[in-house]
Amino acid sequence: MYCKYCGADIPDDSEFCEKCGKKLKGAINKKDVFKEKPQAGKKPAKKINKLAIILGTTIPVAIIIVVLSILASLGFFTPGLRTSVEYIEPTDQTAESTAVSVASETSSMEEIMEELEKEMSEGMGTDEETSEETSGETASEESAAETTNNITTSTDTEKEDSEKEKDNITADLYTELDNISEEYNSAWNNYKASYEQGPGYGVAQYDDPEWIAFDETYLAKQKELLGKLKALDWQNYIEERDTIIHCANTLCVYFQDYINSAKNYDKEGFNANWDKWANLYFGDFTDYYNSVLEKLNNII
Repeated sequence: MYCKYCGADIPDDSEFCEKCGKKLKGAINKKDVFKEKPQAGKKPAKKINKLAIILGTTIPVAIIIVVLSILASLGFFTPGLRTSVEYIEPTDQTAESTAVSVASETSSMEEIMEELEKEMSEGMGTDEETSEETSGETASEESAAETTNNITTSTDTEKEDSEKEKDNITADLYTELDNISEEYNSAWNNYKASYEQGPGYGVAQYDDPEWIAFDETYLAKQKELLGKLKALDWQNYIEERDTIIHCANTLCVYFQDYINSAKNYDKEGFNANWDKWANLYFGDFTDYYNSVLEKLNNII
C-alpha cells in the first residue's frame, strides 16, 4: 500500500510510514489505485452471449415442433388416416375420373390462355386497329403541319397587310400635307397680289383699316391650315408633326403681333413683327416642311 501523506510504497500491515514516520490509519490500498492487468500471454475470458445460447436452443426446438405438427396433420401418427395414402389399384372408374379431371384442367388452362390472349389483343389492338391508329397519328401530324403552315402564311399575310397599311398611311399623310402646302402657297400668292395692288412694298399699312382687315383674313387662313395640320393622322411621324405644328403656330403668333402693331400705329413693332414672320415662313418652316414631304415621298 501507499502512505497517504508522502505516497511512499510501504508494507500492507504497516501502522507507521517508514519514510515520513507518520501514523497510518487509512492508507491507500494498491487495489484501489490500479486495476488488475491480465498476465502476459493469457487471453482475457470471453463474455458469454446469453442471447446466442437462447436462440441456439430455442430455434431447433421450434423447427422440430413445426415438423411434427405437419406430419400429424398428414396422418402419420393416426392409423386410420395413414392407410388412406396406401397404394390402391386403379380401376376403370378411377381412370375415367382421372381423365375427366385432366380434361377439366386442360380446359381451364385453355380458357386461361384464351383470356390472356384476349387481354393482350385488347391491350395491343389488332393489326387493323394499329394501322388505323398509325394512320390517325400521321393524319394528326399532317394536320398540325398544315396548321403551322397556315399560321405562318397568316403571319406573313398579316405582315404584308401591315406593310401595305403603313404605306397607305404614309401615302395619305403625304397627300394631305402636300394639299395643305398648296393651300399655304395659294394663300400667300393671293395676299401678295393684294399687297401689290395696295400701298405696295415698304409703305406703312398700319394707317389703312381696309388693309388691316385683309391681314386678319390672311391670319384666319393660317389658323385654318394650322388646325388641319393638327388633325392629320401622323402615326409614327411624331417628331415631324411637333416641329411643323410648332412652326405653323409661331407663324400665327408673329402675324397677330404684326396686326396688333398696325392697329396701335407702332411702326417699329409693325416692321419687326413682319420681319419675324417672313423669316420664319420663308426660312425654317418652308425648308422643314418640304424636307418632310420629300421624306414621305421617298418611302412610298
